[in-house]
Amino acid sequence: MLEKEQPSTAPRRLLTDIVHAGEETRNLYGSVTTPIVQTVNFYFESTAELEAFYREKHGLSDLEKERYPRFKYGRTGNPTQQTLEKKLAALEGGEAALMTSSGMSAVSTALLDLLSAGDHLVVVGDPYFHIKEFVDRYLTKWNITSTYVPINDFTALEQAIQPNTKVMFAETPTNPHMRVMDMEQAVRLCRARGLYFIIDSTFATPYNLRPLEYGADLVIHSATKFISGHNDVIAGVLIGRASDIHRMRDSLEIMGGTIQPMMAYWVARGLKTMGLRMERHNATALQVAQYLDAHPKVSKVYYPGLPSHPDYAVAQSQMRGYGGVVTFEVDNLEQARQVVDAMRIPRLASSLGGVESLISVTAMSAMAYFFMTREERLERAIPDGMIRFSIGIEDPEDIIADLAQALDKL
Repeated sequence: MLEKEQPSTAPRRLLTDIVHAGEETRNLYGSVTTPIVQTVNFYFESTAELEAFYREKHGLSDLEKERYPRFKYGRTGNPTQQTLEKKLAALEGGEAALMTSSGMSAVSTALLDLLSAGDHLVVVGDPYFHIKEFVDRYLTKWNITSTYVPINDFTALEQAIQPNTKVMFAETPTNPHMRVMDMEQAVRLCRARGLYFIIDSTFATPYNLRPLEYGADLVIHSATKFISGHNDVIAGVLIGRASDIHRMRDSLEIMGGTIQPMMAYWVARGLKTMGLRMERHNATALQVAQYLDAHPKVSKVYYPGLPSHPDYAVAQSQMRGYGGVVTFEVDNLEQARQVVDAMRIPRLASSLGGVESLISVTAMSAMAYFFMTREERLERAIPDGMIRFSIGIEDPEDIIADLAQALDKL
């Protein structure tokens, strides 16, 4: 039978949970770290044992099924994966979590599970480019329509809701403009109109924001970014109610976006230092944003920790820190290229959230952006001189000095 988890006898703080939540204090080998169970199949001693497995698991609640300690086939779960899922569920305050092979796999699994032909989806703000591509190019094949509304424009959001609207999807902070969703107002509206609220909290992480505490239905992360934190693994995660996660796990079993045990191990390994990394990301990014905000050759800075940011008050009220990504603008595309090419510390790369600083010219960060006309990019609020800077954990003085010498060349 399923063993009941013993309640903790003392309250634990976030940094302690990041290290220990979800992990068995004793395991088969006495290993301090969670073992990698690198297998496709899990065997049974007899047909009677297999029958007992089927009957016992069939009779469990969704929450009990998500915590069930026995496995049959790797596409439906794995002990290494399950430990990581328990940890991330605990960090977000959710009942259960589901790891996927990528952040996009998490998004597509959730939307395909929740939406049916004829449904309508509201997308808030400026979503990640490939999420928009998925919504516009693929959901339309199933006659699922969508409406995009500006973030925190709740009048426009109310007007966008149709009788067949089922889901509202938002990111916070957004990429690359770093807009911050007003969670309280968003949840209030979704509850009043019966919408399922998905929030992609990749840029915030559970360290800076816990959307489920505000009443969001489902939290998504690209675990590739700050959660794993080392630019060496691709993964995604869904966190929410056990009933939703169990149903989405069944969907993922069919669609096949399973995370591999080795990848789950690497995410879990990186996650252990997330608290320490996020403290550094938050502090250094704020210093960098303040420096850029005062620089005469920088025309605009997007960072919610600055009083000039449109969502500064919202960010102050609901975020522990403002994240590790700073977006800024210089006058034109040629200047943006000059700055990026002159930087010595960050690598020119399009991802974010790792210990190494990464930088990119936004207009060149994706092939689709590169081949758009300037007018098409401006329709997506991507000006030519925009630069996205993912701040690593290097010394802030070195990062600022590097920016100074790059901007001085303009």
